[in-house]
Amino acid sequence: MDEPSFLEKASSNIGMSLGATLVAASASTYLAPFFPVLMGAFANGRYQKRVQKALNEINERLNENEDAVRNISDNQFKLVGEIISTTIHTTNEEKIEILQNAVINSISFTDIEEHEASLLSRALRDVTVREYHFLNDNIQFKEISVFDPPIDDHQLRDKQVVYLPASDESQLLNGLVNLGLIHRGHSGFGGGDFHYSYTKIGRELVNICQ
Repeated sequence: MDEPSFLEKASSNIGMSLGATLVAASASTYLAPFFPVLMGAFANGRYQKRVQKALNEINERLNENEDAVRNISDNQFKLVGEIISTTIHTTNEEKIEILQNAVINSISFTDIEEHEASLLSRALRDVTVREYHFLNDNIQFKEISVFDPPIDDHQLRDKQVVYLPASDESQLLNGLVNLGLIHRGHSGFGGGDFHYSYTKIGRELVNICQ
């Protein structure tokens, strides 16, 4: 038989119960305010199975990138650990998939600084699936504008998109501003008009979740 790899040796100490162990360890914290009633809820069982599956998949994908994982920096290690911690406390299956990709792609972020790692991990923890998709779908635009009142005959600039002030998109933009993923500034068209652009962390979040 082939000699076990570095990560296979490490994984053998955890075994196939990796996900179950971590989920069980976090469950008391996750449901502490309601213990013990919600511990027996069907939703809790679905949550634990979902997260256990995700963590086992992350472990397998990390094994496939053994050389890169072996040489990750302290800041990458911090980022990966915090994303996994967020995964353990996530109930939404699509958000879990986004976080799985972020864990694996973090391995290639070799020049990330500690401050960036903290900002990214915090944003990944708090961003909703809908906010992430909006961020991903609009990254092609250099300028995202909100007009109040809307200007019907306004000619869009190259790579500009315009949303109405009362639209869902406008609300999503406000949420992304609060997360530090979008920057808001005056558009130059009047008092209530704004334009939005991606921050460095906003672009990095999109890249890391691909």
